[in-house]
Amino acid sequence: MNDLAGFSEWTLALLPRLFLYPGGLWLLAVILGLRFSVKGKGLMSPGALLSDFLRADLPALATAWAAVALLPVHGTTLLTFPTDRLALAGLLAVSFAFDFDRYSGSKADVITPRIRFTELAILTAVVVPVAGQTTLLDTNEGLSGWISLLAVLLGIAALAPQAANSLSLAMRLIGWLGLAAAPLWALPRLEDPWRVAVAYTILALTAAVAGRLSLSRIKPDWSMGVVCTLAALSLLTALLGP
Repeated sequence: MNDLAGFSEWTLALLPRLFLYPGGLWLLAVILGLRFSVKGKGLMSPGALLSDFLRADLPALATAWAAVALLPVHGTTLLTFPTDRLALAGLLAVSFAFDFDRYSGSKADVITPRIRFTELAILTAVVVPVAGQTTLLDTNEGLSGWISLLAVLLGIAALAPQAANSLSLAMRLIGWLGLAAAPLWALPRLEDPWRVAVAYTILALTAAVAGRLSLSRIKPDWSMGVVCTLAALSLLTALLGP
């Protein structure tokens, strides 16, 4: 296979990922579900979506969308050249960098540091299992991977209220979850693509609902501290090995 044919095959395999699943229609449906879980019907209208899209930073939105589309989840079209964990985390980190200044504002000044550090802790939790792997495409992450998954779920719960008002943040949280859930997708009972899609959707929406329920009960700084602690524990577990 020459380079041009290989690129063409890779592009054709990417299209359904971009526009159907895990990007595209499925991604939009999960974002709508997240917004409904946190804010109710108020953010479900086409007008609200269009307003958020026009206010979004398009590079941040595009890089997060691309990262989700490239996620290695079962049931998607196989890519000729799979993307490793660090590359996908890098795309999400670039989206975060593009969106960095948009966290500030008259209504968000108080929560800006918490949002930034919590998402940085999520990034750390997603990447650290690599320290215990032999290759970047390895899905056998052991205990470190499960701790990272818990950290990401708690991070989504902590940031769900803000993600309901930010399309790019919502996309990144779904991307972080897809990366962290690698050990979950390796379970025998989740070999069916439909089960993976359902499990992925349920995980994201459950974390959002948990974030809404705990909003008035748990201090935001505590959530950030727990995510950071779990990320450090995941790193320690990965370094110590099996």
